Amino acid sequence: MAAMESTPPTPENPTLDLAQLARLLRYVARGSGLVWVEDPDPGLSEQVEAHWDFEGCFEGPRSEPEPQRSAIPPRRHEAPAPMRARRPGPSPAPPVEPSPVIDEPAKPPSPVVRTESPKLEPMDSKSLDSLHFRVAHCVKCGLSANRRAVVFGQGNQKAFLMVLGDQPSKEDDPRGLAFCGPDGDMLEKILLALGLSKESAYLTNAVKCRPDGDRPAHEDERAACAFIFGKQIELLGPKMLLALGEAALRSLVPQAPPWVEAHGKVFQVGNLAVAAIEHPRDLLADKALVGPLWEDLRRIRQEFRKWVNP
Repeated sequence: MAAMESTPPTPENPTLDLAQLARLLRYVARGSGLVWVEDPDPGLSEQVEAHWDFEGCFEGPRSEPEPQRSAIPPRRHEAPAPMRARRPGPSPAPPVEPSPVIDEPAKPPSPVVRTESPKLEPMDSKSLDSLHFRVAHCVKCGLSANRRAVVFGQGNQKAFLMVLGDQPSKEDDPRGLAFCGPDGDMLEKILLALGLSKESAYLTNAVKCRPDGDRPAHEDERAACAFIFGKQIELLGPKMLLALGEAALRSLVPQAPPWVEAHGKVFQVGNLAVAAIEHPRDLLADKALVGPLWEDLRRIRQEFRKWVNP
């Protein structure tokens, strides 16, 4: 290590011994991949000196000039905007103290006043539909206990002919329509013989509920329904009425002659022409009555023509 204590080159002593440099670097390069030449070529030193700047290798580190920074203009410090004076707001309301709770005695509930709905009088009806609505739940007689529906009547409300039977049948009661089943089919044939149809007439009965077992209605039961079919005649205003059977005829003409003399004839009741023929129920039960029926219809048809074309 004593050999390494040689004086390094300085600016005052610029000479450099390459052999001495090689010896110094031998210890440093041990274990590296450098290959040292024990007997260097005589011209190697001259080539190294010609192509390598040994003087600059041992000069101190050169300080490179710092890159010039782009001139950034200094930020202008603007004066803060003057603060606007706030308007004084309303002063907060003082807290409301809760009023003391005073227990009042419980008031008794007000009595419920029930007003009864006004009764709808059938005689005040202005139309057949209104009358039907008012008598749909009639209980003026005992027939209301076993009936299924009030057989009010149906048909053309502007008809000039009303067909009046005595009471509903077992086919009429469930449906609430007059002259259903076989009786209705027979009535349709009778009206066709008069030059009419069921749709051109209004069909109803003197009694509006069916009696038990199809028995004839009692006088009190007929009287209970008298105001209903009387109001029907008033609201319908027909010109002719076809009474089917003796009971239906006597509900309109109490002083009519016996049925043997009355059927096939036309009676005048006020401005109304009332004709009497056999009930379809009786015609179906007794075929012998069918023959005289056609003769009665011929006479009645001639009488009806007089009323239609006076």
